[in-house]
Amino acid sequence: MTEAKRALEEIKASDSPELYYQSRVLLARCYQSEGSYDRAATVWEQIRSMSKPPIDRGTIQYELGMCYWKAGRLEDAKKAWDEARDKGHEAAQASLFRKAELQLADPPNRLEAVTTLEDALKSVQRPEDYR
Repeated sequence: MTEAKRALEEIKASDSPELYYQSRVLLARCYQSEGSYDRAATVWEQIRSMSKPPIDRGTIQYELGMCYWKAGRLEDAKKAWDEARDKGHEAAQASLFRKAELQLADPPNRLEAVTTLEDALKSVQRPEDYR
């Protein structure tokens, strides 16, 4: 993966904007897979600032929250997951589950986790509704 990561790092926006945008997503995921969460968060932040990112904004916010969480930036993670929830799509539900997980780990906020989980599951009526 090291060679692939180096190749992704060398792609510039001036080479091809579309290729550059896609390479940032792959690079962020490479950093995440190796446990470099601060570096991954920096790349996800770059992707978030793109006018037309290559993936939906909810997914970007979810992944950014995951990086913040793994890097110990819990408040930033909660904010990112709240933004993912507001964007909708599948990332919204996943973000609520992760936020509830944080709340369950924090004794003073455990009761809030119930509300967060209810919110995550409110649109689930059938098994196929669960994403």
